Amino acid sequence: MKKTCSSLLTLLLLSVFPVCSHAAVIMTSFDGTQSTTSNSDLGNNQGKAVAFTMPVGTDYFVDSIDLRLFFADNNDLDNSTVSLSLWGNSGSNDPDSQLVDFTNPTFSAGSTATFSFVPSTTFTLEADTSYWLVLTNSATNNAEVSWRTTSSASFFSSSIGATAGAGGNTALFGSGSPDTWTGASSVINSFTVNATVVPEPASGALLLGGLSFLALRRRR
Repeated sequence: MKKTCSSLLTLLLLSVFPVCSHAAVIMTSFDGTQSTTSNSDLGNNQGKAVAFTMPVGTDYFVDSIDLRLFFADNNDLDNSTVSLSLWGNSGSNDPDSQLVDFTNPTFSAGSTATFSFVPSTTFTLEADTSYWLVLTNSATNNAEVSWRTTSSASFFSSSIGATAGAGGNTALFGSGSPDTWTGASSVINSFTVNATVVPEPASGALLLGGLSFLALRRRR
């Protein structure tokens, strides 16, 4: 009987939490192609911001964000200081203030590659909210980093119903602080957001209750 109860409870908990423990791609602007003309080449004190809007209903923890980047040679690699961050969206649909920054991966030069950035602290993408993904470069010795795009320069796909852009704005570029950028762009650079569903409070309570039940059964 004890074994049966434990097995049933385990099945129940697994049915409630099927997606809570694994990161999934919730949106991407990379379709496997690469443009030869629409990439964003970022030199000293330059940056590019791409907006997206979360759908109504569910919040997500950000696990990592992947970018398609190109450092032409060791000069670009050694003399570029690349920074990725997420910014909030202002009432006029442009970057408002920085919400979280990301830890850089180990970069390499000579060919375009996918680099995975991890948030420096736990961060939640809230439902029905717009964000700006901001990439900047502080460079010396004429170094650049190129943020690649797809052949169409506008591809965007989401498994959860997220949309590209914030209001009427898709992307911005400029120098200095992102909240001062005014250069409008329709080019969506290649990125992928990997995230995990934030458990509902009721689900969390059920999990705690289930674990407590198992503990009591074992004591008996």
